Amino acid sequence: MIQHTSGIHDVPESDYHGDRRSLSVSGAKVLLDCPARYRWQQDNPVHKDAYDFGHVAHELILGKGAGYRVLDFDSWRSKDAREAKEQAHADGVAPILTAEHERALALADAVKAHPTAAAILANGHAEKAIYAEHADTGVLLRGRADWITKKADSTPVVADVKTTVSAAPKNIDRAMADYGYAMQAAWYIDLLALNGTPDASFIFLFVEKTAPHFVTLATPSDDALEWGRAKNEKAIRLYAECANTDTWPGYPTHEANVPAWAWKDIDEA
Repeated sequence: MIQHTSGIHDVPESDYHGDRRSLSVSGAKVLLDCPARYRWQQDNPVHKDAYDFGHVAHELILGKGAGYRVLDFDSWRSKDAREAKEQAHADGVAPILTAEHERALALADAVKAHPTAAAILANGHAEKAIYAEHADTGVLLRGRADWITKKADSTPVVADVKTTVSAAPKNIDRAMADYGYAMQAAWYIDLLALNGTPDASFIFLFVEKTAPHFVTLATPSDDALEWGRAKNEKAIRLYAECANTDTWPGYPTHEANVPAWAWKDIDEA
């Protein structure tokens, strides 16, 4: 594996995700929940079938990816289907059922039919890996941008494709915190700033997984970026402490309580 330093690089997807000497924003999210879980996932990479659909959708939209294989089965229940899926993973490509592939094609067509999304994706570079060193701790940070393009004034824009159940604005706002999307936006903007580009912006391209595949473009607010940046800074410093001491604690001792809503029945009674 090539050891990358600060800068923007073309890195194979497997090498990027297998990099254990740097911290990604997805790792930062896990770390804030539980350092021990972060270390376990580093030693035991987690794979979910939903990842395969996302990889295929991204490749169809962005025109770049690790590749995929369409398998003509109704489901993964049969032995032959499971073996074919395992073989695809072993070959380094994402397996996808025929029906799911058709859904991914329709989803990609919806994004490309959206005038603003199409304009963003008309020119740019897909799947670029960005590395930078955190100034205070020396932690090496990394990110893999779905798409990097430029505005009319030549300032860079990072675009990220998100497949979702609902692209309704209210659900996007909730996802900024629930899924740490605000952390991701701040992470990539700051990675580019650390590489000498301080004026970058970020935009999400949300597309619904089911027909009619509504598309919503969302730019994080200044408040969202401030929240995300604060969470990122906390995670980076926690990572530095854990890595320097090689100590990855689990959950702390907790005084258990009941949530506020649980009192409702008693109050009503």
